Amino acid sequence: MSKTFESPRAPEPVGAFPHAKRGGDLLFLSGIGPRLRGSKEIPGVTFDSAGNAVNYDIETQCRAVFENVRLVLEDAGATWQDIIDVTVFLTNMKKICGGKIVSTKSFRIIAADHTGITVSNLERALAFWRDVLGFELSHTAHQTGETAKEITGVAGAEIKLAVVKAPEGHKIELLEYLAPPGRKQDVHLRPCDVGHVHVALIVDDLDAVLQKIAQSGWKAAGKPQTLKTGPNAGKRVVYVRDPDGTTIELMEPPKSDSSTDSAD
Repeated sequence: MSKTFESPRAPEPVGAFPHAKRGGDLLFLSGIGPRLRGSKEIPGVTFDSAGNAVNYDIETQCRAVFENVRLVLEDAGATWQDIIDVTVFLTNMKKICGGKIVSTKSFRIIAADHTGITVSNLERALAFWRDVLGFELSHTAHQTGETAKEITGVAGAEIKLAVVKAPEGHKIELLEYLAPPGRKQDVHLRPCDVGHVHVALIVDDLDAVLQKIAQSGWKAAGKPQTLKTGPNAGKRVVYVRDPDGTTIELMEPPKSDSSTDSAD
């Protein structure tokens, strides 16, 4: 027996159409248009004072339709990847055949691949991350020419890089730009300044790490503090910085906690 389903976010159903009906493991959507919820407004359509449509943009309407489809799917516990068949009703095929075809392809983030850090001296940075912190060297590379420019957006870019891996597999990409000239280096960028980024690492002995990294020029921003509330309560944390201004947050779990939760 089928059950009707209505999304609290998609536009109200028109006429007798519900947003969807469930039948076993299948979800059937119907009558999904481009309107906005709580309004008679149709994206991409312009009306005159008499209420007649004087201009409309088929691409804008299509995007609005698929946005409403997405809302119904999500509220019903489904995703784009679950769709097995689509039927589209058009009143004028020329609007598609003679104009733009709207891409309905969706995307999702699969995983975080790596964290990139620009450094002033690759050999020095690699020695720290590999030899001091114990990261495993994954690979090195050299990028230049059109490839480097198109990837980074930096004209004349020439980069040598090294990728190191943490024990749990997360990768840190260390990049030294050999060109272009005139590269800026702001070692005084503070954690409170917009654009500041830090990497958080879980360590088993914070004091031992602080003592060891001090020999490589890294300095703690202050004294380690124990968090009192939140999901990281009980962890001792502190920021450390190198001569380039790179910041790492070191986090030591309580001795009885074997968790490897990520930082804040």
